[in-house]
Amino acid sequence: INDNGGSGALQWGTGVPVGTSIQSKIFIYKAVQDQSQSTSFEPTNVTVDIDPKYTGSKIIIGYSLVYGISSASLAGVRIYRTIGGSATGLSISTGGAYNTGSGFYPASSNYPGNHYIISGIDEDTSQSTVTHTYTIYLGTNNSVTRRINGRTNEIPPAQGTVSTIDVTEIKQ
Repeated sequence: INDNGGSGALQWGTGVPVGTSIQSKIFIYKAVQDQSQSTSFEPTNVTVDIDPKYTGSKIIIGYSLVYGISSASLAGVRIYRTIGGSATGLSISTGGAYNTGSGFYPASSNYPGNHYIISGIDEDTSQSTVTHTYTIYLGTNNSVTRRINGRTNEIPPAQGTVSTIDVTEIKQ
C-alpha cells in the first residue's frame, strides 16, 4: 500500500493481492418474524446486500439463525444468492445441499435453543460487481408455525435473541 504520491489517499501499489479481504457487510436481525404453517422453505428477514468491488471475487458467508417451532418437526436452513432478480440456492446449508430434504435435523417444539451457526464460501468466481443479496430460508418437514428469534408459545414473544448474516468479499 502506498500513499498515492502524498495525496493522502491510500492505494495498492501493484494491485490488490489475491486473498485480500476487500469488504465485509454484517446484518443483525433483532425483531421477531412469524412464518406461516408450511412444509416449504420460506425466506426470513435475515438478509444482507453486498456490492463486490471486483469481478470474480469469492464471498465468505457466515450466518446464525435462532428460531422456535410450534410442534415437533425436522428443520433446516438454506441460503440463496440473488443477483439481478435471479435467485440461486447455495450449498452452504444444513445437509450441504440447498434443494434436498437431507438438510433437515431434529428440532423440539418451542425449544429455545434451536439455533444454526453455519459458514461457507460462495465460490462462483464468474460473479460480477452487481449487487448480491444473500437471504436465509427456514424450512420444516411438518406444517408447523415457525418464529425467527423467539418461541412460538410466547405472546408477546420474548426479545433479546438475534440472528445474523455476514459476508466478506475476498479478491481472487
